[in-house]
Amino acid sequence: MVKPQILSREVVCETIGAWGKGAISDEEMHLWATNNYFPLHQQVAPGHPEHVALAIGIALTEFECTTPPYQFGRDVALRAIALIDASASEFASKKAAFVEAVQGAKHAP
Repeated sequence: MVKPQILSREVVCETIGAWGKGAISDEEMHLWATNNYFPLHQQVAPGHPEHVALAIGIALTEFECTTPPYQFGRDVALRAIALIDASASEFASKKAAFVEAVQGAKHAP
């Protein structure tokens, strides 16, 4: 996968969606997030409200910082995409749902 100079909402959602559908493995998702998410070195979601870039950062940080195989299920993809697509007024609740899904899986017995 080629690293985009601009990390668009569409590319991120497409990639997370592919992982959610099983088209790419946990390892491939981890490598993609690790190799493509450098907020200090590229534009993240240019032309979108600031909360969209923040949402992308929250989602990709989980995929980057969690070592595969992921303990959370692929349904997390839907919550990540919902967070990225959230309006400013929905952001807090979508973020909480995403974090709860990820953290719940990490702390499950």
